[in-house]
Amino acid sequence: MNKLFYGLAIVLLMLSCSGSDSPVVEEELKPSNEFEELLDEYNLFNTGAQFESGKIGLDTNNIYFNGRIKDKLIIKGFNKKDKSLIFSHEEIKLDTIINIDEGYGVSSTHSISDFLIRHIHKSEDNYVLLLWGMANGDQYLMNRQSLTSHLYLISDKNYNSIKSFSIPASSFYFTGVTPWFNNSIIVSSTTLHVDYKKWTCYTLDGINQFETSNFNVSKYYTPISLEDCIAFRNNFYRINVKTNKILWESENPLSDLPSDIRKDVIVFSQPKDGYVNCEIKYTQKDGKRGERTYKVSIATGDFTMVE
Repeated sequence: MNKLFYGLAIVLLMLSCSGSDSPVVEEELKPSNEFEELLDEYNLFNTGAQFESGKIGLDTNNIYFNGRIKDKLIIKGFNKKDKSLIFSHEEIKLDTIINIDEGYGVSSTHSISDFLIRHIHKSEDNYVLLLWGMANGDQYLMNRQSLTSHLYLISDKNYNSIKSFSIPASSFYFTGVTPWFNNSIIVSSTTLHVDYKKWTCYTLDGINQFETSNFNVSKYYTPISLEDCIAFRNNFYRINVKTNKILWESENPLSDLPSDIRKDVIVFSQPKDGYVNCEIKYTQKDGKRGERTYKVSIATGDFTMVE
């Protein structure tokens, strides 16, 4: 019997020695979904950071990703064509636990589990970033009371942060960013349970310039000051976006063309010497294409065609 135990001990010893000599092979992590494949394409997969979402910039040649290590926000931006890194910021500390005073002596605590980049806009050497935070992984806002929004204004030297919350339900949260005059921005906000919106103009250092509940502007426009812009629908018009007051309207510059033309491209140039230029490309019903450029007076709305 002693010989049997002795033999078993020798076998176990040999097995343990052979196991210790074998190299430990770690299984290589591979992307398991489309987002992880995208991260891998930009060398962000399996880097130790938890990347949560990506977003094409207002300049569609660029793409940005948001992630975090513990409670620190990480933003990485890349040129889509050559995959070169164009922006990196890791100085922002995220609020993952939020205490809300709901009034009447009631307070609540919310844990933000997911962050989603919504808008990112580059203005010279500055960046404007709109980030949503959601509880319980609610990226589709099925329970929108868990939503918070953070507006970050980032420069090379520092950053400013403006925050809004969806709790209590009467509060506003940020929904969009529009580039505006002289590197300022207009940020849209909405409420949860009431069909009401507002727009706020901020400078890039976070100073509130004005608020309005009406931003009744055509999608074709160019700002000429913090409050005024010139836009085009069927004619040129100048509007004060703060008061929603139209200051002047012009005649229809395309009145000599058939009324059923399709407007393909309408682009304003920046204001200069009291005028803006507006280039209009169009297609007629018979397929004939044309384009015109108009020089429009900022003061009066008078316009002339540029040859």
